Amino acid sequence: MTQIIEAIRSFHKKGIKIHGMFVLGSDDDNKKTIWDTLRFAIREKIDTIQMAILTPFPGTKVHEFLEKEKRIFIKDWSLYDGQHIVFRPKLLTAGELQLNIIKAYARFYSLSRSFSLLLRWRFRNAFFRFMGYAIVKRWIQHNRKMSWLASSYYD
Repeated sequence: MTQIIEAIRSFHKKGIKIHGMFVLGSDDDNKKTIWDTLRFAIREKIDTIQMAILTPFPGTKVHEFLEKEKRIFIKDWSLYDGQHIVFRPKLLTAGELQLNIIKAYARFYSLSRSFSLLLRWRFRNAFFRFMGYAIVKRWIQHNRKMSWLASSYYD
């Protein structure tokens, strides 16, 4: 982990922006993992983040494993995009994983964080945060109506 932190800080010293990409939802992940990931991204001043949900693509070992355990509950391939939960995680419900990732996104891309960057003359970062804020809001609005997001799917 220290090498990662050193690399992030080194890139920032050179003026290079960091896009942190994290995959969450493995059998070792829980709510704390999601929030620890967010705290890490904020603490290390990562410029933009992507918190992808583990996606069991057909033909992968993850798919075979989860299929064998009968944990895949959605076969709508349009939802296999890294942003929708399509299987039952081990340490939390699918709904908890989905909602906590969305809440973490909303916190990272909050308007207050965006305005804070703007006030510090960090226009590019502020722009990306405002974009992230809009994307998260659109995702929530679009997916609010989807029946698979109903809590009955996650029990």
